[in-house]
Amino acid sequence: MLELNLLNPIERNKAKKIKLYFIIKQVAFQLTTLIIIITGVFYFSTILLDSNLNSINEQIDKEIQIRKDGNLNSIEEATKQLNTQLELVNNVQKKYFIWSNFLNNFNELVPTNIDLIETEFTTNILLNAQDKTFKIVGNAATRDDFSQFENNLIESGYFENINAPISNLIQKENINFTITGNITDEIFI
Repeated sequence: MLELNLLNPIERNKAKKIKLYFIIKQVAFQLTTLIIIITGVFYFSTILLDSNLNSINEQIDKEIQIRKDGNLNSIEEATKQLNTQLELVNNVQKKYFIWSNFLNNFNELVPTNIDLIETEFTTNILLNAQDKTFKIVGNAATRDDFSQFENNLIESGYFENINAPISNLIQKENINFTITGNITDEIFI
Protein backbone atom coordinates (compact mmCIF):
# COMPACT_ATOMS: atom_id res chain seq x y z
CA MET A 1 0.00 0.00 0.00
CA LEU A 2 1.30 3.40 -0.92
CA GLU A 3 1.07 6.48 1.21
CA LEU A 4 0.53 9.72 -0.53
CA ASN A 5 1.36 12.88 1.36
CA LEU A 6 -0.19 15.91 -0.27
CA LEU A 7 1.13 18.41 2.29
CA ASN A 8 4.10 20.49 1.44
CA PRO A 9 7.10 20.30 3.85
CA ILE A 10 6.18 23.57 5.59
CA GLU A 11 2.66 22.38 6.31
CA ARG A 12 4.01 19.00 7.38
CA ASN A 13 6.36 20.66 9.92
CA LYS A 14 3.50 22.81 11.11
CA ALA A 15 1.30 19.69 11.66
CA LYS A 16 4.15 17.99 13.57
CA LYS A 17 4.57 21.07 15.77
CA ILE A 18 0.84 21.18 16.51
CA LYS A 19 0.88 17.48 17.41
CA LEU A 20 3.93 18.03 19.67
CA TYR A 21 2.17 21.03 21.25
CA PHE A 22 -0.86 18.91 22.21
CA ILE A 23 1.34 16.15 23.67
CA ILE A 24 3.28 18.68 25.77
CA LYS A 25 0.00 20.31 26.80
CA GLN A 26 -1.42 16.94 27.96
CA VAL A 27 1.73 16.04 29.93
CA ALA A 28 1.78 19.49 31.53
CA PHE A 29 -1.89 19.13 32.50
CA GLN A 30 -1.30 15.70 34.10
CA LEU A 31 1.80 16.97 35.90
CA THR A 32 -0.10 20.01 37.20
CA THR A 33 -2.94 17.79 38.41
CA LEU A 34 -0.47 15.53 40.24
CA ILE A 35 1.21 18.54 41.88
CA ILE A 36 -2.19 19.88 43.01
CA ILE A 37 -3.12 16.51 44.56
CA ILE A 38 0.23 16.23 46.39
CA THR A 39 -0.13 19.81 47.61
CA GLY A 40 -3.62 19.01 48.91
CA VAL A 41 -2.34 15.95 50.78
CA PHE A 42 0.44 17.99 52.39
CA TYR A 43 -1.98 20.78 53.26
CA PHE A 44 -4.47 18.48 54.99
CA SER A 45 -1.63 16.62 56.75
CA THR A 46 -0.39 19.94 58.09
CA ILE A 47 -3.87 20.82 59.33
CA LEU A 48 -4.18 17.41 61.04
CA LEU A 49 -0.77 17.70 62.68
CA ASP A 50 -1.54 21.23 63.86
CA SER A 51 -4.80 19.98 65.35
CA ASN A 52 -2.98 17.18 67.21
CA LEU A 53 -0.32 19.60 68.40
CA ASN A 54 -3.00 21.97 69.72
CA SER A 55 -4.73 19.08 71.51
CA ILE A 56 -1.46 18.00 73.14
CA ASN A 57 -0.69 21.56 74.16
CA GLU A 58 -4.16 21.86 75.73
CA GLN A 59 -3.59 18.68 77.72
CA ILE A 60 -0.22 19.95 78.92
CA ASP A 61 -1.80 23.26 79.94
CA LYS A 62 -4.54 21.40 81.85
CA GLU A 63 -1.94 19.26 83.65
CA ILE A 64 0.02 22.37 84.61
CA GLN A 65 -3.16 24.04 85.83
CA ILE A 66 -4.13 20.99 87.90
CA ARG A 67 -0.74 20.96 89.57
CA LYS A 68 -1.00 24.68 90.25
CA ASP A 69 -4.48 24.37 91.70
CA GLY A 70 -3.43 21.71 94.17
CA ASN A 71 -5.75 19.06 92.72
CA LEU A 72 -2.84 16.69 92.61
CA ASN A 73 -4.11 14.96 95.75
CA SER A 74 -7.43 14.09 94.13
CA ILE A 75 -5.58 12.59 91.16
CA GLU A 76 -3.39 10.54 93.48
CA GLU A 77 -6.49 9.26 95.29
CA ALA A 78 -8.14 8.34 91.98
CA THR A 79 -4.95 6.56 90.94
CA LYS A 80 -4.85 4.60 94.20
CA GLN A 81 -8.49 3.55 93.75
CA LEU A 82 -7.78 2.51 90.16
CA ASN A 83 -4.74 0.50 91.27
CA THR A 84 -6.84 -1.24 93.95
CA GLN A 85 -9.47 -2.16 91.37
CA LEU A 86 -6.82 -3.40 88.95
CA GLU A 87 -5.32 -5.56 91.68
CA LEU A 88 -8.74 -7.09 92.41
CA VAL A 89 -9.27 -7.82 88.72
CA ASN A 90 -5.79 -9.36 88.51
CA ASN A 91 -6.58 -11.64 91.46
CA VAL A 92 -9.79 -12.80 89.78
CA GLN A 93 -7.95 -13.45 86.51
CA LYS A 94 -5.29 -15.50 88.30
CA LYS A 95 -8.02 -17.88 89.48
CA TYR A 96 -9.47 -18.20 85.97
CA PHE A 97 -8.03 -20.90 83.74
CA ILE A 98 -8.53 -21.11 79.97
CA TRP A 99 -9.58 -24.72 79.51
CA SER A 100 -9.82 -24.53 75.73
CA ASN A 101 -6.01 -24.76 75.34
CA PHE A 102 -5.89 -27.90 77.48
CA LEU A 103 -8.88 -29.46 75.73
CA ASN A 104 -7.22 -29.00 72.33
CA ASN A 105 -4.16 -30.86 73.64
CA PHE A 106 -6.34 -33.48 75.38
CA ASN A 107 -8.13 -34.21 72.12
CA GLU A 108 -4.83 -35.45 70.68
CA LEU A 109 -4.48 -37.95 73.55
CA VAL A 110 -7.75 -39.73 72.73
CA PRO A 111 -7.34 -42.57 70.17
CA THR A 112 -9.90 -42.82 67.38
CA ASN A 113 -11.59 -45.92 68.83
CA ILE A 114 -12.30 -44.26 72.19
CA ASP A 115 -15.67 -42.61 72.76
CA LEU A 116 -16.05 -40.34 75.74
CA ILE A 117 -19.59 -40.88 77.01
CA GLU A 118 -21.87 -38.06 78.02
CA THR A 119 -25.24 -38.70 79.59
CA GLU A 120 -27.90 -36.31 80.76
CA PHE A 121 -26.69 -36.62 84.37
CA THR A 122 -22.90 -36.71 83.95
CA THR A 123 -20.26 -35.35 81.66
CA ASN A 124 -17.53 -37.45 80.10
CA ILE A 125 -14.65 -35.34 81.43
CA LEU A 126 -14.72 -33.86 84.91
CA LEU A 127 -11.75 -31.63 85.76
CA ASN A 128 -11.61 -29.97 89.17
CA ALA A 129 -8.90 -27.29 89.25
CA GLN A 130 -9.34 -26.60 92.96
CA ASP A 131 -8.95 -30.21 94.13
CA LYS A 132 -6.68 -31.04 91.17
CA THR A 133 -8.66 -34.18 90.39
CA PHE A 134 -10.18 -35.60 87.23
CA LYS A 135 -12.62 -38.24 86.10
CA ILE A 136 -13.00 -39.54 82.55
CA VAL A 137 -15.86 -41.83 81.51
CA GLY A 138 -15.84 -43.53 78.13
CA ASN A 139 -15.98 -46.59 75.95
CA ALA A 140 -13.08 -48.29 74.16
CA ALA A 141 -13.56 -50.51 71.13
CA THR A 142 -10.75 -52.86 72.21
CA ARG A 143 -8.48 -53.54 75.19
CA ASP A 144 -5.50 -52.25 73.17
CA ASP A 145 -7.30 -48.95 72.53
CA PHE A 146 -7.98 -48.58 76.24
CA SER A 147 -4.34 -49.35 77.11
CA GLN A 148 -3.13 -46.87 74.52
CA PHE A 149 -5.45 -44.18 75.95
CA GLU A 150 -4.24 -44.88 79.49
CA ASN A 151 -0.59 -44.69 78.34
CA ASN A 152 -1.29 -41.43 76.49
CA LEU A 153 -2.70 -39.94 79.69
CA ILE A 154 0.37 -41.02 81.69
CA GLU A 155 2.87 -39.80 79.08
CA SER A 156 1.13 -36.45 78.60
CA GLY A 157 2.37 -35.16 81.94
CA TYR A 158 -1.03 -33.63 82.66
CA PHE A 159 -2.18 -36.46 84.93
CA GLU A 160 -0.75 -38.47 87.83
CA ASN A 161 -1.97 -41.17 90.24
CA ILE A 162 -4.14 -42.53 87.45
CA ASN A 163 -6.64 -45.07 88.73
CA ALA A 164 -8.14 -47.34 86.08
CA PRO A 165 -9.84 -50.41 87.56
CA ILE A 166 -8.43 -53.76 86.44
CA SER A 167 -11.97 -54.79 85.53
CA ASN A 168 -11.54 -52.54 82.49
CA LEU A 169 -8.94 -54.96 81.13
CA ILE A 170 -11.00 -58.16 81.60
CA GLN A 171 -13.10 -57.63 78.47
CA LYS A 172 -11.46 -57.73 75.06
CA GLU A 173 -13.96 -55.50 73.25
CA ASN A 174 -16.51 -52.80 73.98
CA ILE A 175 -14.97 -51.72 77.29
CA ASN A 176 -16.84 -49.18 79.40
CA PHE A 177 -14.32 -47.45 81.63
CA THR A 178 -13.96 -44.81 84.31
CA ILE A 179 -10.52 -43.33 84.93
CA THR A 180 -9.78 -41.08 87.92
CA GLY A 181 -6.68 -39.43 89.28
CA ASN A 182 -4.96 -36.13 89.90
CA ILE A 183 -4.15 -33.20 87.63
CA THR A 184 -0.53 -32.00 87.58
CA ASP A 185 0.52 -28.37 87.49
CA GLU A 186 1.60 -28.96 83.89
CA ILE A 187 -2.04 -28.58 82.86
CA PHE A 188 -2.07 -24.94 83.97
CA ILE A 189 0.89 -23.89 81.83
